[in-house]
Amino acid sequence: MPLAKPVRLAHRLLRRGAGGANDSLLNVMLMVKAANQLSHLKNFEEELPLRRRIFEFCKRQPMKALPVYQDGGGFFSDHPELAFIGSEFYLYKCFAALGRDEAADVLISHVEAEMIDAIGPRDPAVLSVRHCKASSLVSLGRLEEARDRYLDIWNDYEELDLLHSPEGHNASFGLIGVLNKLNDKESALRIARRILEANSAQLGIDHPQTLEAMEMVAQYLFMTENLSEALVVATSLSELRFRVADKGGTTEDAVRAQKILERIRAKIAMST
Repeated sequence: MPLAKPVRLAHRLLRRGAGGANDSLLNVMLMVKAANQLSHLKNFEEELPLRRRIFEFCKRQPMKALPVYQDGGGFFSDHPELAFIGSEFYLYKCFAALGRDEAADVLISHVEAEMIDAIGPRDPAVLSVRHCKASSLVSLGRLEEARDRYLDIWNDYEELDLLHSPEGHNASFGLIGVLNKLNDKESALRIARRILEANSAQLGIDHPQTLEAMEMVAQYLFMTENLSEALVVATSLSELRFRVADKGGTTEDAVRAQKILERIRAKIAMST
C-alpha cells in the first residue's frame, strides 16, 4: 500500500470529532484501522497521534472500548473490563518503536499493573505484557531490574511447562540477552541448555526453535571455553542445519552454523 494513502486517511480522521472531544465509535474504529496500517508500514510518527486519540477515547468511554478491539481475538471478549487497556498497550508499542523509552515505560507499567490485578500474573496475555515491561527496563539501561523480572517470567514459563512455546522461547532469549549484557555468560549458558532441553523434548530436534537454542548453547560453550562440548554441539547443529536446508530450508542458517563450527575448530587448534 502506498504510504500516502494511510497518512491522508489519518489526517482526515484526526480533523474529525472536535479534536477528539466528540469522536464517534465509528471514527475511532477507522483510526484503529489506519493506525494498524501505519504500524505495518513502520510510519510510527504518523501512527502516534492516532494512538493518542484512540487511547483518550477508550479512557473516557471504557464501555465502548470493547468494539474497538473486537478483532483482537477472544481475550477482550473474556475480559471486557480490560478492553481499554488495549489502546494503552498499542500506544506503548508506538512510543517504544519511536525510542521514547521513558514514556513507553510509564504506559507498560500501568498496563502490567492493571492486568495482573485483574487476572493474575500467569495468564498468557499477562506473561507477554510482563515480558514487554522487562524489555522496557533493558531499553532504559536498568539491567539488573530487567534480569530479575526476566528470571521471574522465565520461572513461570518453566513451571507452566511452556518454555517451548513461542512466547516462552522469546522470553528465554530476552533473559539470555540481559545476562550477556551483564557479562554473566555462565548463567546464560545454563538458561540456553534448559531451553534446548525443553524444545528438544516438546518440539523435536530439528524444529527451528530447537536449532536456535542449540546454536545459542554452542555459542556460549565457546565463550565460556568449554571447547570440547562446544565442538560436539556445533557439529550436530551444522549437520541438522544442512539437513533442514536440503529439505527446502534456508541455506543462510546452515552457512552460519558451519562458520560457528569452524571458529570452534580453529580455537581448539590454537590451544593445542
